[in-house]
Amino acid sequence: MDWLLTAIKSKFTGSQLATDVGNRLYLDRAPGKPVFPYVVFFLVSSPIDRTFTEEFRTTTVQFSLFSSSQPATEITSMYNHLSALFEKTILTLTGNTNIESKEVGFDTMMEDIDTTEGIQGVRHWAVDFEFWTSRN
Repeated sequence: MDWLLTAIKSKFTGSQLATDVGNRLYLDRAPGKPVFPYVVFFLVSSPIDRTFTEEFRTTTVQFSLFSSSQPATEITSMYNHLSALFEKTILTLTGNTNIESKEVGFDTMMEDIDTTEGIQGVRHWAVDFEFWTSRN
């Protein structure tokens, strides 16, 4: 799955979303007492579907957006830039071809997170994308 993780990081680099979060994109988990805002992404599932001649994957990736800003303006902007970056995009993959990508899930929540300033109420928006790929 390195090929997909690398492609996601490459697409993120230099994007408006990267600017929104000061390039803070973490795989699986953020560091302790993180600087806000930031994005954590991780693989949710990646089942394989095979035909006699081809192999396909539908990989679900969750992007968790975190903002300590009390108005929803910051996290809404992050969400819009995430959507623009990955909705119906074609990623450059090594050894695989990206067929399509689309948003398939969206949840909002508030969490109490330990920060350098103590416990803070933080907005957490979890956005799931499916990436459909085939092996070259």
